[in-house]
Amino acid sequence: MSEFDMIQRYFYPLAQGHEAARGFQSDTAALQVPDGQQIVLTTDTLNEGVHFFKNTNPVIIAQKALRSNLSDIMAGGGDPLCYQLAVAFSSTPDSGWLSAFTAALKTDQDALDLFCSGGDTTSVQVGLSITITMIGLQPRGKGITRAGAQDGDAIIVTGALGEGYSAYQRGETIAPPRHHKDMAAVVRAYANAAVDISDGLLADIGHVAQASLMDAALDLGAIPISDCDPMQAIVGGDDYHIALSVPRDKTAQCLRALQKIGAHPAIIGHFVKGRGQISLLGDAGEELELPKKQGWQHF
Repeated sequence: MSEFDMIQRYFYPLAQGHEAARGFQSDTAALQVPDGQQIVLTTDTLNEGVHFFKNTNPVIIAQKALRSNLSDIMAGGGDPLCYQLAVAFSSTPDSGWLSAFTAALKTDQDALDLFCSGGDTTSVQVGLSITITMIGLQPRGKGITRAGAQDGDAIIVTGALGEGYSAYQRGETIAPPRHHKDMAAVVRAYANAAVDISDGLLADIGHVAQASLMDAALDLGAIPISDCDPMQAIVGGDDYHIALSVPRDKTAQCLRALQKIGAHPAIIGHFVKGRGQISLLGDAGEELELPKKQGWQHF
């Protein structure tokens, strides 16, 4: 099977007939930006042996590749529009692998009303590498960043932490949660700042605290944990839930809105004026010692 046969048979159907993809007959896609909207972009790469184990089910690989990008776009208040897909194979994949991989992508696409606008297939010496660039739209000037947290904001997470880390420790790769297509609208409506939890709760909340010049106080007992040691859960990463910084007078509404779209949110702490520090509180309000390693780092 040649590269172009592979593209036309397995990857072109992911364009779902959208004119923007130009039939995969061009090296570029042409996207129209509606009036009053702006484009938002994010890119994530998944490498065999780092982000997923060898012989992981191609369905899981596809879901992780797409959803890790979706959580970034949605945390920024962007509605997913389309994506570019680059896959590097160390050997020609069989038809069963390609069918399962692309079918899983299409299932998520259909649920979120997005499409593949193009990409690249190439070879690599060892393993498998997948890069997705996700493209989204948001109302102009309405993007959510890490830098907007305010004094007194509640910190809300959209689901339980630790499942991805626990699976990794067992030598397994699992799919991240697939957020509802309206997640970005909820983020825009209620959050002053937001971040997806990919590197670990402490690390990612730390990014928000530092960017916003706020201190974050986290209540360990309030953090939803999924069958994992709490300290490991808050540093392990690979969760892809979203943490939101929400004004206190909007927290009840935000919680209801998140529940309505299938999330399982919890208030886990708050921000106060400071210098970008994190404190972790125990059941009696005592300050706990922070782990030395507060999140995933590649280097």
